[in-house]
Amino acid sequence: MAKVIKAYLVITSKGREDYYREHIERGFDNIESAYSFAEEFDNSHKLEERIPFSVWGEIEEAYYDYYDKAIENFCKDNNIPTQDEIQSTLVSRTEEQYRMVSNFVDKLNPEADDWCKNYLKEKYKGEYTDEDWDKTMEFHDLQYDSWNKSKIKEVEIVIENN
Repeated sequence: MAKVIKAYLVITSKGREDYYREHIERGFDNIESAYSFAEEFDNSHKLEERIPFSVWGEIEEAYYDYYDKAIENFCKDNNIPTQDEIQSTLVSRTEEQYRMVSNFVDKLNPEADDWCKNYLKEKYKGEYTDEDWDKTMEFHDLQYDSWNKSKIKEVEIVIENN
């Protein structure tokens, strides 16, 4: 004989403009727990920009100066035409050279956060923490997303006895 229990799903939705996606975040067997989780989840999207936009822009600009210079040096060290050389002449890269540059860039990208955090620590000595950087990154990543208030949906779950 099957047993039927009620469950309460916390459903969230976020998106931009007219494109929203719904997600089932978690299910509960207690409606109060579901509402509590939904409230906590909704409040977690009230993000703050802990690092001022001017400082953020400065760090981003410094990183891309470093990034571009690192790629340029890699190209020079490996006898690969640089981006400037490609744009100013009829020189192009071979497929192998494109692959080499792409692999080098793939190694640079995961290091971006650490590079920016170190820059922040050195330039602004103790003014900002790694957590400030992480929270500001999250703010910038999600600033264009709109979150709707979570909904609770009651469903029935059938538990089959073997």
